[in-house]
Amino acid sequence: MADEVERGLTRVLRQLGEANADLQKTAAEVRGMVELLVEKGVVTAAEVAAKLGQAGQPLDAAQRRRLYVINDDQRDKYGDLINADVDCASRYSLCQAACCTFQVPLSEQDLDEGASRWDLGRPFYLRKDATDRRCVYQDRATNGCGNYAARPLACRTYSCKSDSRIWRDFEGRVVNAKGIAALLAQEGHRPLDLIAPSPTLPSLVRSED
Repeated sequence: MADEVERGLTRVLRQLGEANADLQKTAAEVRGMVELLVEKGVVTAAEVAAKLGQAGQPLDAAQRRRLYVINDDQRDKYGDLINADVDCASRYSLCQAACCTFQVPLSEQDLDEGASRWDLGRPFYLRKDATDRRCVYQDRATNGCGNYAARPLACRTYSCKSDSRIWRDFEGRVVNAKGIAALLAQEGHRPLDLIAPSPTLPSLVRSED
């Protein structure tokens, strides 16, 4: 846990440093342009001050929070969602629950609920075990989910039926052995996100550097 906290803080501090440098540069450029406009008589200093006062009004709490959430799907995960119709328990011996290696972005509801732990080193993704990089809620003996009742929205809407990384023929129960092996081995440490018939991952989800 200590290593994970340190990794997370390092990432945050580096990003804050980069953001601060960019902010200072942008502020200097804006100030220069505003001063030039005032000097040219395009606007007055009073007009600039008034406009800046309006623009500086803080974002409301909901807007601020959405800036930090990776999965911005606003649907109620306990509502009338159609959960994936997959007979997981009868397929674990074939697929080896390879989906438990995926990166799962948490929604605002998931974070508010607090029932799903997230990776301190990579907010706000569902936490993985540091050893095998599988979901911390996966029962290693049965491959079942230990957090099934409160599982994240992305998990609920995911279906492996059309996921070619896992199945060559879902109905025929023919697996993609190489694909599953690659998922389990986390080859190349390439981020692997959930795939769903209707995308649950917003465009702002990015791969790690």
